[in-house]
Amino acid sequence: MAHNVRRLLQEVLGDSVPTDLQSSDVTVTATPIQLVPANARRAILRICNQGTANINIAFSAALTSQTAFGLAPGDTMIWDYDEDLEDVTRVFWAVADLGSNPVHITETILTGVRDAGNV
Repeated sequence: MAHNVRRLLQEVLGDSVPTDLQSSDVTVTATPIQLVPANARRAILRICNQGTANINIAFSAALTSQTAFGLAPGDTMIWDYDEDLEDVTRVFWAVADLGSNPVHITETILTGVRDAGNV
């Protein structure tokens, strides 16, 4: 029986799935900004709006509140390969309805590096 998540995944998938967390902070304003570049190794993306205004998130810099996913102040949006398939690997852009809004981003990245102590 598995005693940690990596062993459980190894039992279920037949292979180890090593990952790494990467965090970043950006300020989203009324001008579109790239939150994260495309990354084929990204498995999970968490975007937390720490500002006071709504932000809009899309896969293109040509986004508007009508063509994007809205994220209210204090809310977190999670993109996961299991539910969102390859969309989680795409480039993400954001624009704020107003003001400057801090956004915290956490990515779970497949590293391909095996840690013998955790397998």
